[in-house]
This record gives sequence, structure tokens and C-alpha cells, in this order.
Amino acid sequence: MLMRATLVAIVLSCGATCAYAEKYALLIGINRYAPAQGAPNLEGPVNDVKALRQALVSAWQFKPGNVQTLFDGEATRARILNAIDGYVGSLKPGDFLFLFYSGHGTSWFQHGMPRTGITVDTGAIVTSDLRLIVGNQDLQPRLRKLDAVAQVFAVFDSCYSGNSIKSIAVAPTRFVSPDAIKPSPGSSLAEYDRQFADFDRFTAAPDAYPYHRTLYLSAASKAEQAADISSLLITHGFHTVDGLPHGALTNALLRGLAGEADTDHDRKITYEELYQFVRQSVSRQFSQTPQFLFPTDEPLIAGAPVFSLSTTATFAPTPVAAPPVKVRVKLESPALRAKVTAMAGVVLSDGLFDLLVRENDGAFELYHQSGTLIQKYPQGAEQELLLRIKAEPDVRKLVDLSYKKQDFNVTLTIEPGGRGFYSLGDHLRFRARTGVTSYLVLLDVDVSGSVTLLYPRSADQITKAPAGLDMAIGPESQVTKPTGMEYLKLFAFREKPAGLDAFVSEAKDTFAPGTPIFEKLMRIVSADVAGRASTQLKLVTTE
Repeated sequence: MLMRATLVAIVLSCGATCAYAEKYALLIGINRYAPAQGAPNLEGPVNDVKALRQALVSAWQFKPGNVQTLFDGEATRARILNAIDGYVGSLKPGDFLFLFYSGHGTSWFQHGMPRTGITVDTGAIVTSDLRLIVGNQDLQPRLRKLDAVAQVFAVFDSCYSGNSIKSIAVAPTRFVSPDAIKPSPGSSLAEYDRQFADFDRFTAAPDAYPYHRTLYLSAASKAEQAADISSLLITHGFHTVDGLPHGALTNALLRGLAGEADTDHDRKITYEELYQFVRQSVSRQFSQTPQFLFPTDEPLIAGAPVFSLSTTATFAPTPVAAPPVKVRVKLESPALRAKVTAMAGVVLSDGLFDLLVRENDGAFELYHQSGTLIQKYPQGAEQELLLRIKAEPDVRKLVDLSYKKQDFNVTLTIEPGGRGFYSLGDHLRFRARTGVTSYLVLLDVDVSGSVTLLYPRSADQITKAPAGLDMAIGPESQVTKPTGMEYLKLFAFREKPAGLDAFVSEAKDTFAPGTPIFEKLMRIVSADVAGRASTQLKLVTTE
């Protein structure tokens, strides 16, 4: 399969008032590879770079002469590394570098393990001359040198194949088989094996994060593929930031930088806000979950404004298509057509979908619009499937609820972090942080669409959480059957909303959409007024 890789590294050492001596950018986009050798061409990378360059110069105060681009045949292994080396030798203390790569990535998990003996899934970016740029040998030494001198912002829009989750190809992915890669002169397969293993440690080990002033944003976890939004997908109704093909991560990044990531409406976008916006936008539409790493010894780094932009700057949010009024269901099983057609809030679709139903040997599989499997339904469970589809309009109202008048942020994380999915038996813990002292409400929407109140669970937990404190929230949970896809939804209220005490006292058991207690919940959370914030996570579990 094909995967897309886009690199963006971020280095920051200053607080919110930092002003950089000079800001530079190296933007790399590769559309054209060698299809005959197993590296199909892409549509999005060149558009990614052109759009980002325009944004940097017009809105983010980069001097045109400080933005370097490499396209297609220019982006060979040698030229990319030489360009990075040029910054290593020329940047001065206080400078800033934005490093961005968009193109193919590769993994040895599916194709190379039997031949090479690798026991962990790893990956690298693929240059236009079908060579690899890998972590330990190529990237980490250079980034360490940059980290010692300058500020750096880096993004990998890349896939690391090797998950056990079945997905739907809603968009081409950017992955190149190892068989298509040309070994560098003097290198052997065994040497590449070691390089990949080191690259894996670089990209996936927050505890061993080797930088002090670098932020790192990747398009997906190690076990996920990342998508390229093709022109075909656009002709079927998918909307990108400018109507052109882009990488899924880059499209969300462009939207965020255009203003949509300013979720607390304070006229600045922080790196944390940008990540939270990108994560939610991408995971909602694609089967990938962007990841964010930054040095834990620099607590203010994630809260710094992107590119140190002045708070007096103005943003113009990108126009995007309004969400569909009804849930679009695509049926690959005609047997259900009459029953689904009769459901309120649902419409059948032959193109883009919110839910997809597949039939396999009499059993059904229900997929989310991102291509993520929501749940498998064995023979005889057709009624359960129909109830899940029927619940989706109400599920969407709850999960997608956001506040246009939101004036602070709230974040939610899962421990252990850095993973796109969790396995049966895994123990999960949840942590929240709110920008202002507020009441928190954490909900789980399970694979059936039913809702469980995770926090607060009793009257004594209905207290205000302090601002800025990263706190454990809700009970420790364990992944159990049925596995699939569910949501976590977190609300924060500056003032206790009317009806919260009564809701907490009644919500002792799981409840379904359409029930009186669900309607009570929606009345509590729906008002779009100042002093409220929300966020969500898509949680994928597998056996």
C-alpha cells in the first residue's frame, strides 16, 4: 500500500513572548516517483508545499528569501540532507527553522519482516531517487545540532504500517514497499534494518525524546497509515482547504493555521491548540491519529504561539463545507436497504459516507467515515446493527458538539499515549487539563452508541478542577469485548450548568441515545454560551 509522509519538526525554547532573530523554512514535496518500481506517484505533496509557502509568507511573517523549497526530482536524498546541513552550519542562536516533508514513507512491517527478521514496525521517508532518510543515521544527528542552536518546528505526515485493524481505503495512502528502495552505496539490508530500529526509537519513545527545544508532530501513530486526499476523492465531494489534493494532515494543518485552530478565540494559535485541532480534524475523517511530542522539561513550550506570531494578528478561518444534515449510510448489503431508508435522520449514499455497512459470510461490518471499523456483527445480530445505525444521528450531535463562543480550552489525553489503537486487556487512564477553573464532565460513547458517564460519578466529585493542572479524571478502564471504535467526550463549564447534579445522580448505568436521560444530557451541554469548552478523542480497540 502507499503511504504519505510529511515531516514537520518543531523546536522552541522561549515562552509566549519570544521573537525570533530570523525565521527560515525548508519545505519538501515529492509527487513524482517511479510507479514501475513500486513507488506510485502522488497528488498532494507539491500542493502541500505551495500552500504552506504562501501561508508562511503572507500570514506568518516569513521573508520570501528565507523559504527554501525542493520539489520532485530536486528532492533527492543528497540534496535534502545537504539542505539540512546548510542550516546546521548557518543558523544562529535565536533563529527558527520550519522543516516540512511531504511524500512517500515506507515500513518494513508488512513486507520486510520475514526477510529481515525485524521485530518492530519502523519507517522512513523516501526521497525522489528512491532512497531512504532514516532516523538514527540521518535525521537525529542533524536535529540534535539544530536543537543546540536554533528553534525548530518539524512535522511528519507519515504512515507506519503494521496494525491489526482492518481499514477501508477512503483515500490513497503513502507507503512504499521496501522492495522499491535502492540501498545507499555501501549499505546492506542488515544496515538498513538497524537504521529502521533506531528510527523507531526516535519517533516513538517520548521518555527518550532527545531534544530540549523541539516539537514534533506526526500524521499518525506507529500502527496507522496516513492518507493522501486525491482528486478523485474531491470529485466525489470531499472538501480541501483550496479544492486541490493535499495530504490529510497538511490539509488540516493549513485549516488550523488559517484560524480554525484558535479554539479559545484569543487571537493567537498555540502549538497545543494546533495539535488538538489537527488531531480531531484528521481522526474524524481518516483512519489515523496525529501524535505530538515535545520536551517535558520545557513545560511552556506547547503553549507558545505558533511561529511566535503577535497576538494582534488577525485570522480568517477557512470556509469549509457544512456537515451533512443527515447521516449518510452506504450499504454494500442490499438486504438492509428498506429498513435503513425508513430511519429518521439517515439517508442512503452511493458516494461519501458517514457509515459503511459491509456483509461477509452473513455477518456485518460497520465502518466509520474514516475507514475505522466500529464493530463486527455476527450472524443473527442484524437488529443490533440497525439499532447502532439508528443511534448515529444522536451520537453525532453529542460527539461533534462544539461551542462557537468557546473562550478557553480543555484537553484530554489517554495513558499510555502515542498509540492509535489499544488491545484487549489494556488498562487505560484518562487525564484532563482545563484553561480556567471549571467543572468537568467526561463521557464514553461505546461501540453500540450507548453513553457512560465516567466523571463525575458522585456528588462529591462535582467540584471545580483548577486551571492548568494536568489531572487524572474518571476511573481506570480496561479494554473488553466488544472491541471496535468509540468516543471520549469531555466538557468543561466555568459555572455549574443547571441540571448537572440531578443528571449525575441518575446516570449510574449506561444509557442509549433517545432515552430521557440522554435528552437531559443534551439539554445540559447544548447551549452555546461563553464559559464552555469541549474536546473529543476517537478510541479504537482491537482483539
